Amino acid sequence: MRFIENNPPKFKTKNPTTNKEIWFRPFLVKEEKKMLMISELGNKEELIKCAKEIVIDCYDSLNTNNIPTYVLDYLFNQIRIKSVGENIDSKFVCPYTEELIDLNFNLNDIQIKRKENISNKIKIDDNLTILLREPSYEDLASLTQEEIEYENIIELASRCLIKIYSNNEVFDMTIDDYDSNKDFFLNMTTKQFNKVIDFFENIPTYEYVYSYQTKDGENRSITISGIEDFFMFASAI
Repeated sequence: MRFIENNPPKFKTKNPTTNKEIWFRPFLVKEEKKMLMISELGNKEELIKCAKEIVIDCYDSLNTNNIPTYVLDYLFNQIRIKSVGENIDSKFVCPYTEELIDLNFNLNDIQIKRKENISNKIKIDDNLTILLREPSYEDLASLTQEEIEYENIIELASRCLIKIYSNNEVFDMTIDDYDSNKDFFLNMTTKQFNKVIDFFENIPTYEYVYSYQTKDGENRSITISGIEDFFMFASAI
């Protein structure tokens, strides 16, 4: 039988970082099969790698270099909505009572949450300003559980530093300058570095808080966010 070319339908959404319309197609069967296989293995790094590959393949002309975590989450979820559907009807185990809870909600209710007055251009003092990008999953993967939060912020800041503005000069920084970037942040005062901490503690998130009641009458909630949760939804039919 001669192979018949299939042209998947196209849909559009807005890129959360540029607010410009971008076009994408649904999952293919081979992509969903790969997701299911990786999801069963439970390897987070492979999940993130697969999600990024699918986003690259499904979207038209999308720059995914250093794509922020919440943007990848959002773009992946838009594909899931058009591929499988927007309603989730599943179950999860309550972490408090260990009882099985019904999980029912609409994926369109997941929102990007932004904090007000948070800029990636940070004035350190009268003569020094820095430009940071929001971290990607690759940046977060560089962190280890053994590190304390303070060291994590230094690591992220060193990886996400884009430019330094000093005395009317502009210095372009990259991850290749990691060691000098790290020294730059280590030589800040605590007051100066607190501005950097504020930036990373207030980066946008893509999440949904699901409220429910357990058999003991307590009102509880779970936060649904991150690529692991969205992989589960991708295969929840």
